[in-house]
Amino acid sequence: TAKAHYDALKERLGEAALRHPARYALCELENLHDPALVFEPIHRVAFEVDPARLLSAMAETCGARPGRSDGHNFTAVTRDGETEYTVPRPEEPLCVGTLQKFLDRFCADEGGRIDYIHGEDAVRALTRRADAVGFLLPGMRKEDLFSAVVRGGVLPRKTFSMGEAQDKRFYVEARRIR
Repeated sequence: TAKAHYDALKERLGEAALRHPARYALCELENLHDPALVFEPIHRVAFEVDPARLLSAMAETCGARPGRSDGHNFTAVTRDGETEYTVPRPEEPLCVGTLQKFLDRFCADEGGRIDYIHGEDAVRALTRRADAVGFLLPGMRKEDLFSAVVRGGVLPRKTFSMGEAQDKRFYVEARRIR
């Protein structure tokens, strides 16, 4: 990707591309099986919603019910506490897909906005608001990546993060090169 971007710049900029910082941009290949590479879940927080209405709609729409059992399991967090939920017969192959599909539909129909949050403590802090519901998602195992793509196609947005939030500074640095 980095080389293709630089090649396009060369065509557009000519000789000036030799001095452009994109000339030195790198592309990184990762060994998915490297134990140093960790998939971290990216949790969700719905803001500007009525938590009771959202949780009720979740039960009606996707059959979510309190407790842990077979199916997709996650934890809902409000200012009143935390409750584990199960969607017993999910249509999506991944828990994050089940939840994202519901949240997108709910916010489109009833308002609200979704934010994608790294770290459980951050979710708990954000859900101290009366108009917020957080969802703590299970982490995705690296071994499940390819089978999830085969079963469900493109992964839902923000399915996982490679590393912790504090390790994300390279996103900003890469944008500066453009």
